[in-house]
Amino acid sequence: MRYLIIGNCIAGINAATSIRNLDTRNDVTIISDEKYPAYGRCLISYYLAGTHREKDILLKEKDFYQTSHIELLLKNKVTSIEPESKRVVLKNGKKIKYDKLLLATGARAVPLGVEGENKKGVFRFRTLDDAKSILKLVPSSQRALVFGGGLIGLKTGYALKKQGLDVEIIVKSPFILSRVADRNSAQLITSWLIDNGIKIRTGLGPRTILGNKWVEGVVLDSGEKEECQIIIAGKGVISNMEMADNVGIRTHWGIVTDSFLKTSMDNIYAAGDVAETRDL
Repeated sequence: MRYLIIGNCIAGINAATSIRNLDTRNDVTIISDEKYPAYGRCLISYYLAGTHREKDILLKEKDFYQTSHIELLLKNKVTSIEPESKRVVLKNGKKIKYDKLLLATGARAVPLGVEGENKKGVFRFRTLDDAKSILKLVPSSQRALVFGGGLIGLKTGYALKKQGLDVEIIVKSPFILSRVADRNSAQLITSWLIDNGIKIRTGLGPRTILGNKWVEGVVLDSGEKEECQIIIAGKGVISNMEMADNVGIRTHWGIVTDSFLKTSMDNIYAAGDVAETRDL
């Protein structure tokens, strides 16, 4: 009997812990395409700000996997599921058997969808490696533009300000946090950010990213040009549900599950950012 979990963030690691608490005999395997043990994605902005070290954002102690008898396969990307044979296929061609499969594949940042988005200096802030890549560019940068006024955009903007950069947060909505807060509440947070040296502009978005190989600036949809060396895409996320789609598992905004997180396919479950489940 093998419980196989794809994804090593909060949903995946909590599932593995709960399974091991209930079943000490059968195999538990976690597969992750990252090179790190489980860490808190919501904490990477603190790492970027310089207030937390890498070890401070880890979710478990170093010996957790060994002492819990959980097999951890890092730097391995799962490319497909074979439900008929109960196997998953890795990018290197290896196939791994499962009896129960949990998809905890998370989400990825929504692209800006503009010309020049693939230039160096444009980042989608989701992983610890993203934070490390941004930090490498900080010493040679003076100004950063953050597109998106949600929590990811605001926390990233604040982190870059802590690193000494001139930061401007640009949102298409009429106010920040428009999906989770009313205008009055958003204004309180806007005032705090401005008091801390961060500029906020609303009703605007990017049209074109300027520069040759590296970012040099952006043309806004108003026609204005803004100089910068770093651009952060913080305009929301998309569930990583392609593997489920490809085998006919029911999806919508995410992988659709019942109240027990079971998908429409036998022996396959989903949890975390990739899952869409019942609410109140």
